Amino acid sequence: MQTRLQLYTPLNAKQKSKPWAIVLFVCYLLTLLFELSMIRIVPEAGGYWRVTQGQVTETSAAIFILAYGVFQLFAALMLLVTLGLDRRSGFLFRDGSALTGTDFLYMVAFVQAFQMTVLLLYGFLPYPLFSEGSIGEIIEGISLHLFILLVTAFWFSGRTRLLGIQWPKRPVLMIVSLIVLFFVITVGVDHLVTGPVSEWLHLSPDSEREAEIKQDVTDAKNSDWLNGWASLIAIGVIVPIAEEILFRGLIQTYLVKRWGAFFGILVSSFWFALIHVDIALFFPLFAIGLILGITRHLFRSLWGSVILHSFNNLGSVLSYLF
Repeated sequence: MQTRLQLYTPLNAKQKSKPWAIVLFVCYLLTLLFELSMIRIVPEAGGYWRVTQGQVTETSAAIFILAYGVFQLFAALMLLVTLGLDRRSGFLFRDGSALTGTDFLYMVAFVQAFQMTVLLLYGFLPYPLFSEGSIGEIIEGISLHLFILLVTAFWFSGRTRLLGIQWPKRPVLMIVSLIVLFFVITVGVDHLVTGPVSEWLHLSPDSEREAEIKQDVTDAKNSDWLNGWASLIAIGVIVPIAEEILFRGLIQTYLVKRWGAFFGILVSSFWFALIHVDIALFFPLFAIGLILGITRHLFRSLWGSVILHSFNNLGSVLSYLF
């Protein structure tokens, strides 16, 4: 039986939190565009190009970014305050039958509020806060993913099935498919996507982001084997669950509902690849996103894409550890 959980709304009341959620959503898009604009492509030996991330060096630009961050922090505080007011007035309802634009809008706003708050804190605190390779640094590195899990537990309390957190349709077929798709990702994507695209665009396949992750895992292993295993759990389990909840659970489900399966999976996969801000791995990430999205859609469950994503990450981390 489908239920619709909705609180009473006064006749002339106005929803106070939505404008702030829209502001943060727009800031999310602008921040992503800014990060992409900081990408630099520099020449490398052999006629190839290497993708690197530029840095803000001008004082005026740094001041503008600081002001922009403070504004977003203010917007985040206002969002929290007005959410409380909306809850009292009965505006904050949760539809138990389907994901809504409200779910989509607020989740992205929460993510942007957290990211900007952390960025501002690092403007006054050392980065990283904890010593290299420590469990503290590992937790620090996945703080956004932990935040996504916490927000999901709050915002989707009693409604997690809408995200696909439920028993899969045709579980045996799903398991067989996951085994095949795992080899498609680990072997096929590298040979059919990464290599050919790199050759075609004359881009170096080396990724700064992957190099940083490898260095972090190596530092954790060298400091203590317990820390090495903690990094395995963090990157191989927690990160995939959080990313699948956000991209395949929320974004894809909502877009499929609005635009149909083809465009919903396509756009969410493109978004998934884009937010990593890693041009060297954009096409492989896009291909993996398509595979994960199709898996989630076909079996009507998030667990398939979570397992596949987790196995892919675990394979990478294990290769770094050993």
